[in-house]
Amino acid sequence: MASHCRQLYTEMLEWIVSPDAQTRTNYTGTLQSLLDLWQKDPVSPWHGLSLNSRRTFAYGIRVLQSYNFTGRRIDRLTGQNLRRWHSVIMQPPGYVGPPLKRKADIAVRELLKAVLIFGMEISIAECGQLQAVLSVMRFKAPKLTKDERAAAMKTKSPMTYEHAEKIVRLAIEKSKLKTPKRSRWGERPELRFRSIALGVAAQFEFTLRQIDVIGQWEPIKRFAPQGAIVAGRNWWRPGLRFEDIGELLQLPTSKTDTDVVFDPNEYPLFQLALSAVPEDERKGPLCITNDRLPFQSRYYADVFRQVATEAGVPEEIWNARARHGGLTEGYEAIVEKHGDGSAAIDDLRFHGQHADIETTFGHYIRSGAKATTRVARARVASRTKKDSA
Repeated sequence: MASHCRQLYTEMLEWIVSPDAQTRTNYTGTLQSLLDLWQKDPVSPWHGLSLNSRRTFAYGIRVLQSYNFTGRRIDRLTGQNLRRWHSVIMQPPGYVGPPLKRKADIAVRELLKAVLIFGMEISIAECGQLQAVLSVMRFKAPKLTKDERAAAMKTKSPMTYEHAEKIVRLAIEKSKLKTPKRSRWGERPELRFRSIALGVAAQFEFTLRQIDVIGQWEPIKRFAPQGAIVAGRNWWRPGLRFEDIGELLQLPTSKTDTDVVFDPNEYPLFQLALSAVPEDERKGPLCITNDRLPFQSRYYADVFRQVATEAGVPEEIWNARARHGGLTEGYEAIVEKHGDGSAAIDDLRFHGQHADIETTFGHYIRSGAKATTRVARARVASRTKKDSA
């Protein structure tokens, strides 16, 4: 027994000085050590997350670190601790303004759920216990005042067809101008404006997410996929390409990774934008800058806002709300033709690339006064029938 112990002790000392031990991240019981392990373990699900998800979680980690919450031991945390964290992040001391609920949700509800599930995966008992508590907790924001609620609603205004059409038509007109400065390509049309027309039309008509239209630049880890567009140390994860647009448009979506199929000929606003592109130029990414490279998302948003402002579209109409506007328009059209209980409503879920109709209605449909007007008219009609009976 003694000799076996000495052998194990010797192996331990050898392991301590080995490269494997020096580069390994250890779990010490703190939240920070679990976060480090989650990001560095070679088989961690962290590496399978999309770039946007990693950025969101990295932001949540910075938020928790700014309050020194990551130094706490997981086995000593309770649901009340998590609720206090959420409250403090949502309304920091001295902060005046609407509750920062999205920020608090990312840091506490979403980030902790993901990292605790990873802890369960590597058999850390306290992670399972805390995740069981977190999974049944509900976090609510304080009630807003009337003015705060009105300000918040402005940021949720969906794009209407009238907004989208104004932007598309103006962007097409602006695309006919020549770039003022010379470049290696010489004078050429303003490709960025033409791309805004195509992008807004595709988002509104096909109810696609912006990332599914313009794609996304991501860092090259080991090597870029074969045939990928590369700029510096980044490669373009494809969005829509002209090659995708034939008699049918079939593409996988970024969030659900399921295929959705459209007939481009049934969407006149998209056909209007497409008609501005000469046949011989219909190849490669749908949305490109004047340098003929796919957009960075921030630059795309800046060019969109420039065109939208010139077109008279209010600032609270964001490019990201084009998808919401398309789905809202679809819902109103279906209700008007088929009624609210129609099976055609499920077509709206498919069009929006959602797994369930609750997501479509909970986050994307903004009926506004039309829904209440239908109820009011139905009520008045029922009174008329009673009076005549």
